[in-house]
Amino acid sequence: MNFKKTSAAICAALMFTAAGANAATLEFTIGSQNMYAVMPSGTQTEKTVLETAPYTYNDRTMVPVRVISEKFGAAVEWNEAENSVSIEKDGKNILLFIGSDTALVDGEQVT
Repeated sequence: MNFKKTSAAICAALMFTAAGANAATLEFTIGSQNMYAVMPSGTQTEKTVLETAPYTYNDRTMVPVRVISEKFGAAVEWNEAENSVSIEKDGKNILLFIGSDTALVDGEQVT
């Protein structure tokens, strides 16, 4: 299924505790390099031009993890030797491995 519009807030909600009822969400369109911060009222408040547009691959939506994580205030580090990405915010740590369908969330393996 190819969704034309995807909310990065869904991705972030899996990673971090919600910031509150007044928090903005991030929205982007598959194939477009534009990402917007959107308030709960639906008002777009900020536009970010992404280096790479989100796309679908094998029924999965591929999104730019660094920019999404950083917009939510997380620290992101790339480990080239391990082909992994570490995302940390508020004491929660997520470790993603390139080419793997599992991640480590606070040391616990998640598919």
